[in-house]
Amino acid sequence: MAKNSIDNSDLLNGADYRAYSYCIPNPADDNFDIHFISHDKGKVSLKIIDILGNLIYDTDKSKNSEELIITIKNSKMLVGQYYYQLLINNNIESNGIIQILH
Repeated sequence: MAKNSIDNSDLLNGADYRAYSYCIPNPADDNFDIHFISHDKGKVSLKIIDILGNLIYDTDKSKNSEELIITIKNSKMLVGQYYYQLLINNNIESNGIIQILH
């Protein structure tokens, strides 16, 4: 398995879960991927929020398969910790923390 990769085989092969997400790499620089795994399909919203509660990044994607990868390039986010939320069909399904280093 490659460095910074996670084996999703248990999740994608019917293990009991609702939704799962992770960020690679984490800590990150200006470019990173957020992976979202869920049986649900539909409109996915990604929101990245700073520690003060300010919305830093917001995007909507269509999810038609088990896994959706959202790539963030040249984010220009300042060094620090950020919280992310993934919503599918307007319901919060997964969240996590991203550490930004430069």
